Amino acid sequence: MIRIILDSPEAEHFHVEVDGKRAGSPRLSFASIYLLEVQLPLHLLQDGVRLDMDPAGLKNRLAFELSLHAAYLHLVYHAWPRLYSRSPFRAGPLPQNFDQAFHGLRTLTLARSMPHCHHLKDTAKGSAILLASPGPSLDLDFVAANKDRLVVVAIGRAIGILAQAGIPPDVCYIQDTHPPTWHTLLDDVDENALTDTILVVNPAAPVPDYAQRFQAVYKAWNCHPFETDELPKLEESPPSATTGGYSLARLLGGHPIISQGADCGSPLEPERAKELPEHFNSLLNAHEAPDPNQAYGFYSEILLRFGGELAVSTMPRYLDCAQWVKSRAFRDKLEHGLEFYDQSLTGMLCFNSVIQPADQAPPLPETKRLALPQSPPTADPRPYAEALLKRFSSVDKFLKPGEPIPGVSLRAPFNCIFHGVKDYDGTRFVPQPDDYDLARERLDNILSTLGDILNQAS
Repeated sequence: MIRIILDSPEAEHFHVEVDGKRAGSPRLSFASIYLLEVQLPLHLLQDGVRLDMDPAGLKNRLAFELSLHAAYLHLVYHAWPRLYSRSPFRAGPLPQNFDQAFHGLRTLTLARSMPHCHHLKDTAKGSAILLASPGPSLDLDFVAANKDRLVVVAIGRAIGILAQAGIPPDVCYIQDTHPPTWHTLLDDVDENALTDTILVVNPAAPVPDYAQRFQAVYKAWNCHPFETDELPKLEESPPSATTGGYSLARLLGGHPIISQGADCGSPLEPERAKELPEHFNSLLNAHEAPDPNQAYGFYSEILLRFGGELAVSTMPRYLDCAQWVKSRAFRDKLEHGLEFYDQSLTGMLCFNSVIQPADQAPPLPETKRLALPQSPPTADPRPYAEALLKRFSSVDKFLKPGEPIPGVSLRAPFNCIFHGVKDYDGTRFVPQPDDYDLARERLDNILSTLGDILNQAS
């Protein structure tokens, strides 16, 4: 456990304790706050971060930012991984959605022709980049008027918003792997609307159903915070589309970067904001909770107010996105001179940040550049397919009507064949005849698909 201690609202230094021992007393500054993430060992962050601070300190700009960043560190490195470990995204007892798992297997057939997105490095160098998120502040008139002077990178639902407005983006970035999400994103978009668009995608997604709609498909990073690029891991935490979009924009090498639609919440109504002092609800008590997931849920409301600059209703998943981008933008400004501008309803990215309001952005270049390289495929699907085939074949040995399934075969993703079965609770399981027929059909489909993949790859 890491404790971050601010002794008084007027303190010029804060203290960092690791397992009860003082580990440093840096001067309170934006640099010391944003560099905590790179200076503290990962395994210690995974044990949780607790902030000890008098609530009166929230009137201090730097202390307020310290409270936001402590919450971010706690969420990203401690709370979210624990939450995901109990969800179908990781190798837990809950059954993974069969359609999602099967689509992921089908995508392996494209792996040999899907180059890694690293081949797109600096392909937009010399151009400005518009990072388009799907929030209300996405200005379609601005994008339409400047589409020939900006490399437009659309994130998630912004793809459909832009395409249906007749403004196909240059690059689409999708990290969500759920088939229903893809249906929502693309099924209402004309099949020919994105033929000049590059798709950068999590390879576990249902890519085969949509790849032909795009000019080219590139393999994205697999997981937050994008340091891992192995072909789909069995245990994978869902990444953030916002943070992935920022990383992609940096990879493309364009400068400056302008963000629209990353609202990260909603502005508080003036009357409601007046009732709040300098405010960050739930933080100080949250780290006292025995289970951080009880204190921080994806959709629990967080109210933030600081003077007349910030009055926002947001959620933990938006808070961690905002703080991630702010900290990366700070370091990229320091090390690479990055200029980043944001237009949003809340101003969360600009608050206490090197990120500037979009109306301060310099004039855009007259033209844009996005040179699509000839990229060799980099992924070999065989090792992953062979590992899956071995594990699913072991399930095949035990799948018999009326006989119990060993617990080792009831871990995700191998339990996807039992998804939706009424009496399956993620533990010891005895399939009844109807359950057996469904599971057998699904397992035969998986084994056949994996065999085809290995035959094609050999």
